[in-house]
Amino acid sequence: MTNPVVESRRTALSGKKSIYDSAFLPPVIPSNKIKFAFNATGRNKDWDFKKLAANFQDTEGTLADVQHHIKAGHAICAGLLGGKWRSKANVIGSQWLLLDIDNSDVARDEDGKPIKDENGNSIKVYDHQLTIEEALVHPFIKKHCALIYTTASHKPEWHKFRLIFLLPQYVQGADTVEACTRFLMQQLPHDPACKDASRVFYGSTEAEFPLVNPEATLPAEWISEAIALALHEREEYQLRIQEIESRRKQWLSISLTEGWNIDQLIQQALSFIPPRTPGSGNYDECRQVLMALVNHYGATDAEIIAEQWSPSIKGDTWNIHAKIRSFRRGGITLGTLFHIAKQYGFRFPQRQYQEFSPKLRTITREQWLATHGIKREVEDFVKSLTQVADKAHKFIGEVIYQPTPTTPTTPAQTKKLDVDVWFNPEDRTQAYLDAAKSGKKFILDITHAGGGKSHTAGAFTPEQFGVTKLFYISAEHRNPTVATLEAWTDLPVRHNGLVASDTKLTPLGNPHIHWPQFGEEPNIEGTCYRTPLFHALAAKGYQTETNAEASLNPICNACKHRANCAGYDSTGSPLEKIKGATFRRDRRNALSTPRIRANINSLPTPEDITSSGAFVDEVNRQLQPVDFTEVSLSDFDYTMMEVQTKLPQIYNKIQNLILPVRSLLTGEIPPRQETYHGYSDYMVRQFLGEIPDDLPSIINQLETIAPNIEELVQEADSVNLDGVEGDHKSVNRNTLKFIRAHLNKQATSETKRNIDNLPVRWLVPLLEVIGNLKTGALRVKGKKLIIGTNTTRQSDVLKALDFVFLMDATAKRQTVAKQLGVNPEEILVISEVQPDYSNLTIHQIKGFGLLGKDRSEPLKARISALRKELDQRHKGKIGYIDHKSSKSSGDGHWFVDNRGSNAYQELDALCSFGTPYQDIGALQQSYITTTGDRDVSVDSENFQDFVDEQVQAEVIQCAGRLRANRRPESELTYYVVSDKDLSYLLSYYPGCTLTQSLAFDITPLAGTAKQQTRWAILQGFKQLVAAGAQIKQKTIASIAGISQSLVSKTALEFGGWKTLKKILLALYSSLYRSSNIFPDVLSEDERWFIDEYFPLLFDDYPSNPEAVVKEVVKIAIAQGCQSFQRIMNGVRVDIKAWIIDSLISILPPEILELVRREHPLTT
Repeated sequence: MTNPVVESRRTALSGKKSIYDSAFLPPVIPSNKIKFAFNATGRNKDWDFKKLAANFQDTEGTLADVQHHIKAGHAICAGLLGGKWRSKANVIGSQWLLLDIDNSDVARDEDGKPIKDENGNSIKVYDHQLTIEEALVHPFIKKHCALIYTTASHKPEWHKFRLIFLLPQYVQGADTVEACTRFLMQQLPHDPACKDASRVFYGSTEAEFPLVNPEATLPAEWISEAIALALHEREEYQLRIQEIESRRKQWLSISLTEGWNIDQLIQQALSFIPPRTPGSGNYDECRQVLMALVNHYGATDAEIIAEQWSPSIKGDTWNIHAKIRSFRRGGITLGTLFHIAKQYGFRFPQRQYQEFSPKLRTITREQWLATHGIKREVEDFVKSLTQVADKAHKFIGEVIYQPTPTTPTTPAQTKKLDVDVWFNPEDRTQAYLDAAKSGKKFILDITHAGGGKSHTAGAFTPEQFGVTKLFYISAEHRNPTVATLEAWTDLPVRHNGLVASDTKLTPLGNPHIHWPQFGEEPNIEGTCYRTPLFHALAAKGYQTETNAEASLNPICNACKHRANCAGYDSTGSPLEKIKGATFRRDRRNALSTPRIRANINSLPTPEDITSSGAFVDEVNRQLQPVDFTEVSLSDFDYTMMEVQTKLPQIYNKIQNLILPVRSLLTGEIPPRQETYHGYSDYMVRQFLGEIPDDLPSIINQLETIAPNIEELVQEADSVNLDGVEGDHKSVNRNTLKFIRAHLNKQATSETKRNIDNLPVRWLVPLLEVIGNLKTGALRVKGKKLIIGTNTTRQSDVLKALDFVFLMDATAKRQTVAKQLGVNPEEILVISEVQPDYSNLTIHQIKGFGLLGKDRSEPLKARISALRKELDQRHKGKIGYIDHKSSKSSGDGHWFVDNRGSNAYQELDALCSFGTPYQDIGALQQSYITTTGDRDVSVDSENFQDFVDEQVQAEVIQCAGRLRANRRPESELTYYVVSDKDLSYLLSYYPGCTLTQSLAFDITPLAGTAKQQTRWAILQGFKQLVAAGAQIKQKTIASIAGISQSLVSKTALEFGGWKTLKKILLALYSSLYRSSNIFPDVLSEDERWFIDEYFPLLFDDYPSNPEAVVKEVVKIAIAQGCQSFQRIMNGVRVDIKAWIIDSLISILPPEILELVRREHPLTT
């Protein structure tokens, strides 16, 4: 039963061969030997990194030996190491060069900064460099590449592989090897890190070898050129070093002769030079100043000085840390800095000769401070605040005492809700009846969640409103959430089998009904065995054909059971029921009842609705004014080819307009950071060509070649006994029935194949949107074109009703008006008087960031620790809502269980994780399509308000799941694990308490690794003091799990262990003493340190622990033990906590990680 129309549309792909057809059959490799280094102490990417660095072995072997090591998962090195530790300094030479092709780049935000995950790792996005197919035909690779192998992370849709090029002879020296590598990089795309001569390349047990060519080598002339280049670069480097040292000595000599303090002179010169400002044109000038500072002071000190002079600018290329790391030693010295300063008025001071006096002289406190750099003027502090974002840094000193939740700052008055009519709970029924007679068709009820909207609606009858029929419209129409609605008739949808589950019951004890999930067998008989055909056709963009009445619907028209499905024949005589074909009969029977539960897309057409009213539950979710059509590359090519064949003149008119979009579907254009959520409507339109003037005429002609759906839908052949000779009674009726069933099944299968091969209907909607003939928006994501178009299908049905109650606690008049396509004044907004929520605490838990769907193992462990603590606090009477992909068994998930569910109304607490963001690209399309406003940038307040409204609506609904208004005697808590502002909840839950805590404050195990490590050290210190133990290096190290040598090394950098111990003991002791010290006990200097110096230092160094510790050490040594203890007793508690935090922070990251790993935190 093949169909010629379908056959003509099919694309033959079976002849395409895989590039790996012979990947596992490498040719016989000659015994040419090469030198290379390998490490066999690990496998794939599973390595002890100390062993990875220390266990490379130099060897000789063939290319087959290299393949063996790669296939065994061993690591190979770009250079030979002579049995030493892997580092560039130890590279003795190499006989090969390797390039890494990973087709990726780092995702970046709008400011060009890398986007990082919860662990601080950069997120990678696909960035096309070279596929294996392209590599195999590349002329340079074909001629010179010896081996290609795929890496462990290689995928068919994302190629990752390595190229190995053999040098014609062994090359000595890392600099010569790297010079050869730079030559190679000029020929091919690559990972920039490949230039490192000591680079590690991991093997893979899943490696494939698309290319093996042991005879291939790089050009011989490369080696002599590389040797000459490396020698030249070494000579230039030495000359630059000599020049810098010469100028440094020259300036030192001048400063000594003239009596200058060179450091003060540099600071004075910097005060004349304007700092970097975007748009000022002084970038090169500031860059030269920065290079001069680096060449004089070194990178670390230069960065501190530069940040004070001209702080890094967020979102700009002026990033001092990054700039310094990119510098190579150059000839720019302090002379350049002073020369620039002179252009702005700087002058060297005149020589001041002083008489030499061997006698000691006293100095004032101000002079001492100026010499030792403890005090600075307020102006200097303001100028040196280089990291404003860290001003609110949460120091772990707060955990030394029991933390308490804080109340966030909120507006003095909460925002009033937009309501026309308020009513009391007992007046709800009358309020509805009055609203229906108000003269406004649409009544929006925004009564709080759990206010009884659905219960009241279920108790109404049509007679109360003077109509003949009532509809209750809900996405969960099969499973009503209140008992009053269970008496209503459910309007069936077309299906081929559903599942009734006893694990979840309705209020009256009936099983919940749902569509079959993967692996589930339906236990409710289907109403239409052709349901998959309707779904497949709708997915192709042919909604009109699937929504048409049965007499016009091509699928129903070709069905053998269409009459039985309707229940009567053409004469009106009743027909028997046929299993799996009762949809039209069941629907007609349901529509004959006065009260009907229904899905919004199952309602009768506007023409068939008379004397009816409706209640729409969760209107924001049900009203969908936008249709989305997805177009793949094959859909695109097929349709354009068909237009070119059948309407060549039309093709010539639209090809320049449409074809540029194809490059976005092929992946030819690499993704950029701004395309992280897909190419927006604006971006897609930039690719389009000129729009033809006669676009409406073009669309009309395109409609003439639209496929005839009826030709695709097969009707089963009839089988009867006409023409059969002999006694018809002798023919087995079961056999006849079997044959008919087989033919019917065959017809359905053929129709399904025809529809599957039908191209998506996309070209006409695309042209309508491009030409503004129809409201809509475009997007490309995942190599698919997504066309969003406005549809009034749902709103037209609602407008045909006599009245419509729109029930949604979070809906807003303006938004609903746009969804319905009416003026906001046409909507009457009503609400029950808000109850008192003084029994509800909304507790925000911060410290997890956005907490999206992709979570690392450490992050999962933190969440698990938080859940464990909350379970203990509430003795298990707490529920959880999370993203669907991250939730645990038994949890609810966003966009489903946070709305309309009564599953949590008997619990003491509910906790939601993360922020319920929808697909931002889809939101952009919906916003453009419903509003006509194409500005969806981050600067658009209207669009950002739209996004916030979507997110806030989900959180508001979630807060209502505890039904706090129904349980005024119970103390209830809603935990929100999110860093987003929640102050808007106060408008919806008046009287509630809104508090905030860090996750670490709930339980240290929920804190970050840094917080947990510091807490462990502080706890160990507290244990020692409490036990009266003597604080020695060995003692504290044994508790913290740190070797004594590491502790000593760290302490020596900050004045020695003795000094650090004195400071730490003084701080610890001060935490348990009053800060209200009598003034006459303190000296003038001590009061100054307490009242002025430490508060200024606190402001000046919010996140520079090294500078803080060094300053504190100076004071401790200068003041002595007793004076320093009095000072520590007197400073503010937050400053004490800050200093303790700084002391712990100076430990190297390796030590902090060691503590965290070897001494897991316990509470």
